[in-house]
Amino acid sequence: VESGAAEQDDFLLLVGYCGWGPGQMQGELDRGGSWELAAADQRLLLGRIREEQAALGARLRAAAGPPSPGDGPAAESRLTPQELGDGIEKWARLYSALGPLYKARLAEEREEDGPGDLRDAQGTHTDKMLRRWIGRCLIPPKTEANASGVPTGGPGLELPVCAIVRGSATAWLLGKPGEEPELDPAEATGTGLPGQWLHKAVLLLVDGYTRGADRPAVLVMLNGPTLDADQDVHLGGFGGARQTVYKIKTPGDDGITYKVAGHTHFAPSAFEALLNIGALEVADGVEAQAILAAPRHQRWAAAGGTIKTPAEATEAALGDEQQRKFYSRFLRMDFPPEES
Repeated sequence: VESGAAEQDDFLLLVGYCGWGPGQMQGELDRGGSWELAAADQRLLLGRIREEQAALGARLRAAAGPPSPGDGPAAESRLTPQELGDGIEKWARLYSALGPLYKARLAEEREEDGPGDLRDAQGTHTDKMLRRWIGRCLIPPKTEANASGVPTGGPGLELPVCAIVRGSATAWLLGKPGEEPELDPAEATGTGLPGQWLHKAVLLLVDGYTRGADRPAVLVMLNGPTLDADQDVHLGGFGGARQTVYKIKTPGDDGITYKVAGHTHFAPSAFEALLNIGALEVADGVEAQAILAAPRHQRWAAAGGTIKTPAEATEAALGDEQQRKFYSRFLRMDFPPEES
């Protein structure tokens, strides 16, 4: 650059890289749905990338402002990571630059992605999920209190048999409420599955639980999909033998019998961590009889679940769609129905 042989904008400054193990990329290509192969004009594509880089450089220089006494060679940018952008629209511009076919395909996919009420100025449902992942994993997170503002798994935590626990309406959009290992249900439950099924879930504690216990918390879901309509058997969880049917009978002459297949067990540290951040919440004073007496799509509300703000309502609607995608992918079923 100093000799004039190149311009500063001829260079790309990159942090990190992506890597694939032997055969991994080919496997992803063979399965389809993740990658597209395109014949592209390398000079055109790199030219677009340089244009994006030059525009970003101009924004950084403008944000830094004129140098002050004591500044180094380059003043620090005053732009926050959020103001710098998440790269989604940059990707869309580069994808469209591959040619008219790809530009039209992008427009078509964005039109088809998610219910109409989930598409707005912030993009499609997929765009929004990607933005949330970027905000969690790539942009320094803000410290936030849990949904209730009060830790629900503090010292002295002791839950009786048949206690009711409900899943948050806003914590499970990305399959786990945080990146810490104990917050990942794929590991905490041993199922290897993401946790969108815990979105607005209503769970019954099979055994009592006391803080510091060295055994897992075992729960069954009370608002899962129907697995066998003839036998009236419902999904209780993704652990255990799904061929074994368990009967839950609430006490009293008017007790309700509810049949489930499968259960869920959380490692003790994971169960308490999820309670502490509000991803799972104890439904104090709620009994299984009241839950099972309500229609399935109303059981989360019957367990005390509430949505308090418009922002929570927006997140909950995205969570509903994520849950439908989960059941469609892993169980090949339409659940929960959109009208619920």
